[in-house]
Amino acid sequence: MIYISWYHQNLPRIFGVFSFIINPIFIYLVLTKSRTQMGNYKYLLIIFAVFDIFYSISEILTPIGVTGNKHGFVVFLTEGPFFDHPEIGQHVMSNRCGFISLSYALLIIHFVYRYMALFYPEKLSTFFQPIGIITSILFLLAHAASWSLICQQCLAGNDEVRRNSC
Repeated sequence: MIYISWYHQNLPRIFGVFSFIINPIFIYLVLTKSRTQMGNYKYLLIIFAVFDIFYSISEILTPIGVTGNKHGFVVFLTEGPFFDHPEIGQHVMSNRCGFISLSYALLIIHFVYRYMALFYPEKLSTFFQPIGIITSILFLLAHAASWSLICQQCLAGNDEVRRNSC
């Protein structure tokens, strides 16, 4: 374990617990108490809540630290189940970077939905049809995979770096 600071170590856990409590309540409220005027927008809200739960799991299982100077930076595991397994840890850190990317991708999808709702409401029905759902899923997967691959292939330490740092 690499101890950085109290808040760095504990805040992700605390907010993760909040995520596990608040998001299921939010999903329940959206499914049972939302008005019909919300239409399919409620499904987009549910997707955000489910994603937040998975992101919290990723953050708790893969606690990372970042340090750097004007010439570069280093991302590393600070603790957790993958701390003693550098090969697996490298993959889970790359997946964690993919989750960061997924946050942006979901915001883009939300923006597109709101834009269509404001300016093209007649085309909004296609957003939750199979073609719209498949397009959104492919966009999310491509976004996350690209970040994960970049982190895995370009930013990961090679064997020489690992040998010299031990």
